[in-house]
Amino acid sequence: MVLNEQARVLGTATASDATKHTGRSTLPAGVREGARQKRRRKLAAYLYVVPALVLVVGMFWYSAVVTVQLSFTNSSGLGPAHYVGLSNYRAMLSDSQLSTNIYNTLIWAVAMVVLPVSIGLGAAILVRRRRGSALFQTVFYLPYAIGFVTTGVIWSFLFSTNGFSTLFQAVGLHSLASVQWLNDVPLNTYSMITASTCGSASMSSNLWKATLGS
Repeated sequence: MVLNEQARVLGTATASDATKHTGRSTLPAGVREGARQKRRRKLAAYLYVVPALVLVVGMFWYSAVVTVQLSFTNSSGLGPAHYVGLSNYRAMLSDSQLSTNIYNTLIWAVAMVVLPVSIGLGAAILVRRRRGSALFQTVFYLPYAIGFVTTGVIWSFLFSTNGFSTLFQAVGLHSLASVQWLNDVPLNTYSMITASTCGSASMSSNLWKATLGS
């Protein structure tokens, strides 16, 4: 057994030396072909990533770089841009609405991560393996299925004077009927978050449902 092991090691060393001297691999043809196919599969996998990589670089990073460049100019998007240095940043820092804008941005950032995920998870758990879950999932998924544009039009109508205001007026809730859902601050922020969460939570619910295996 020791002799066989020594012979195997000697044979491997000899093959390695032969490869170094001749520049050619002494591996069997089947092994070399398998290695080539493996490299081709890896290359194909990278090629599938290229379109997404181009979109990310072209639409995100390029836009980010251009935005930073424009921030140092007086560009209006219509006429020629001229370099103004840090004037735009000084004007932004001296704006009295800066704190309000940062606050609203933070609310949006937190709400649009927490609400869709938590509501979607809760809905997926509530209907898991229960009778009528398919119907509920269909109805709950509908806002996402019809598209954000259509959902936005529907919510715009509901927030208008012909939507919730008319409904509350009809049922006698006159105090709610006079609410300006998209004009009153900060109610307008919460109204738009509600509309956005409606579509996102439905998609999140279906993803959680698939993850939970129901």
